[in-house]
Amino acid sequence: MNKQWMALLLSTGIAVTACPVPAAQMPPAEQIHGEAEETSVPVQHDDSDDRETANEFQSDTEPSQSETDDGAAGNEEENNEAGEEKLDIPAMISCIQEAAALEEIDLSSETVSKFFLASDTYDSLTEEEQAEIDAGVKEALETVRNRIAALISSDSGVTATGNPWYVQTHVQENPDQEQTIQELSEAYPGTLPQLLYDINISYTDIRTGESYQPMTMISLTFPVPDGYESLTKPRILRSTGDSFMELTPQTTEDNCFYLDSARTLNHLIIADFPAGLQGISLNSKSVKINRGQKYTLKVVPVPESVTEEYTVTWKSSDTSVAKVSKKGVVTAVKNGKATITASVTQHPEMTASCKVTVMQGANALKKSVSQVMAETSAYMRATDTNPSVGSEWYVLGLARGGLSLKEKYFSTYYNHTANYIEEKKGILTNTSKYTEYSKRILVLTSEGKDARNVGGYNLFQYISDFSLVKEQGLNGPIWALLALNCHPEYSFPENPSAKEQNSESALVNFLLQSELPGGGWTLMGSNADSDITGMTLQALAPYYHKSGYENVTAAIDRGLNKLSEMQNDSGGYSTMGVETEESCAQIITALCSLGIDPETDSRFIKGGHWTIENLLSYHIDGSGFMHVKAGAGNNGGAAAGTLDGMATEQGYYALVAYQRLKDGKTSLYDMSDVSIKKGGKGDGSGTGLKEPTPIPTPTPVPATTPSGGNTKTPGGSGKSLGGKSSGSKSSTGSESSGKDSGSGSKDSKNSKSKNSKSSKDKNSGGWDFEAEPYTESEETSQMDTGEDGYQETAGESGTGSLTSKKKEYGMIFGFAAGGALAGGLAGSGIKAGVRALIKKRRKKK
Repeated sequence: MNKQWMALLLSTGIAVTACPVPAAQMPPAEQIHGEAEETSVPVQHDDSDDRETANEFQSDTEPSQSETDDGAAGNEEENNEAGEEKLDIPAMISCIQEAAALEEIDLSSETVSKFFLASDTYDSLTEEEQAEIDAGVKEALETVRNRIAALISSDSGVTATGNPWYVQTHVQENPDQEQTIQELSEAYPGTLPQLLYDINISYTDIRTGESYQPMTMISLTFPVPDGYESLTKPRILRSTGDSFMELTPQTTEDNCFYLDSARTLNHLIIADFPAGLQGISLNSKSVKINRGQKYTLKVVPVPESVTEEYTVTWKSSDTSVAKVSKKGVVTAVKNGKATITASVTQHPEMTASCKVTVMQGANALKKSVSQVMAETSAYMRATDTNPSVGSEWYVLGLARGGLSLKEKYFSTYYNHTANYIEEKKGILTNTSKYTEYSKRILVLTSEGKDARNVGGYNLFQYISDFSLVKEQGLNGPIWALLALNCHPEYSFPENPSAKEQNSESALVNFLLQSELPGGGWTLMGSNADSDITGMTLQALAPYYHKSGYENVTAAIDRGLNKLSEMQNDSGGYSTMGVETEESCAQIITALCSLGIDPETDSRFIKGGHWTIENLLSYHIDGSGFMHVKAGAGNNGGAAAGTLDGMATEQGYYALVAYQRLKDGKTSLYDMSDVSIKKGGKGDGSGTGLKEPTPIPTPTPVPATTPSGGNTKTPGGSGKSLGGKSSGSKSSTGSESSGKDSGSGSKDSKNSKSKNSKSSKDKNSGGWDFEAEPYTESEETSQMDTGEDGYQETAGESGTGSLTSKKKEYGMIFGFAAGGALAGGLAGSGIKAGVRALIKKRRKKK
């Protein structure tokens, strides 16, 4: 028993195991008698009335007074030895009822002290024993506990909720507030902390007087200090040893703060942190902007948490070159240089400046677009003399670039393609790469063939199941939407066996739901990718500024802003940290699809450098384009500074897109200007590949990916539409899971040579999804290999034998960049050019 309670009880002559019970509330004598024999003795009082009442209930079998005294003493010794203090049930009940009858709870009173003992006794009973207690007694017990809890859970306006009823809250003003201010100043440099509230919170168990550490989650309510709303930079903090944690409590209706997690909170601080201005800087120290362009300069205060009121005055050193508004908006007037200075009105010594260089709009091109197109198209025609599977993007570029559709080039490609589709029985992929169908729809439409009837096959039927199309991640829906909108006569046929019927709205919503926060799109991760963003904008272009599609227009604008931010100072774009020709080509195609002239839109001109200028810098005179320039890093594509089939096809059709915009024609993929007709069957003479391709065995349909996601891309989900498989003409006929799995760009023709034939395939591998670090031998530096690693031999090309060394690519780059850059450019290689280069090299030797 607690020594204080013991002393109190003994001083009043009360046995430690009993409490007086008023006669009117006592239980029957038989019950009292029975219990007394086992556990208790009558309670002794000096009051004679009480003594007489007690005697009335005494039976012949009850122990004498002396015996009970001895028994009480014996029980007390036992209880003390056992370290337990308990009442018998009648005494417990009596103590509870006495406490319940109190009008006011006095924690220091004898009645409350006895209640603590009675409460502990009740808690020590078994469930069976508690069940026998009268419900009124139980209710009285809870009532008293709740009254005590309400009395002790609050202090100085701070209320703790969640502690046991016997835990008292103590709030004390921190005696060392100077130390608190010093610590806050160190934690928040540049500020002058002003304390409003600095308290220590602790808890005690009122039954024992010992300190109590909350064991369960508790909440705190504390008052909002007067004048809090007028503070400049208030913070509510908790001290965590040598640092502070900022708290964000809720505000209650009665103007209090509420924290729902405060179990370990014992030092609460509310302080204001006014900060005086110490200096300023600008968001840019130097900028290059185009004539007529605007640029907004922003003042950055030191410290950034400054609370002092101040104003800024702007001034230009040469207003004829650059003007600046009162809000720091710089307008480029003419070519030249000027310095823009910001100064603080209240502190004239505080200044910051930015050097502005005003450039012309878009730099003049060193070679005209028409000249580069002419050189590239002639090179493409010369190298791709027998177009077949893998020539898709050469065919589309030349068709949309103005080559007569009556040319044998197109009929040859169609015949080979029709034979190929018949040979495959319409099954063009046994993976999730359904862009194989979208790619051919676009290409066949460009040469005037109705993709709904290619030798009797409706290519739209195969992409009418949306659950299959979206298995490819973003690429599938991007190119399915481009295919659907490439001609006004096209639509998806009803597919009763589809898990999810494909539709225009399903594709648009998928792309919208895949947008990244802040704008832009990507195949993976959380950062926007230039190529995937460009391709998505190409697909959404038909809805730009169209009534009813305001949400699409907003997403496109966010994507354009993101592309403007991502543009390099060279005017080009990068993928995987390396600037590539294909990245720039995709952005040009996107801008032109949206009716935006990259030559005049200042968002896409950086210091005079613009996208077309950058694209042409990758062109090799008299031929095609390179993937990356000499000395550039390798992000998984062709060797730096060398001719590349994938870059050639993308660079060419990007220029076609730009020229069509300049000429006022429909966009690259808007083929409403083309009259389409049923193509008919092929002549059965073959596919143009070295060997026939067996029909692939279709694989089970993969599980669908939730709409709007781009996390699962089975079969490879690179940024291009066909990858190795679509351009490889493999004898296996199976489609590779190349990185380039979805767009009209890196599905490439051979990244080196379309005419690099092997005993098994007419190679146009593109970038491999499963690539490894790039290596290249001298003999193969101007050519690529097929899916099986074969290269051109003397018997196949008539140029002598070449080493059969397989080109390898970087795995991570092959996945995220190889083939990724833009669409299904399965590609044609660079046949005759490769042969000429090989001959020239051998003649040198």
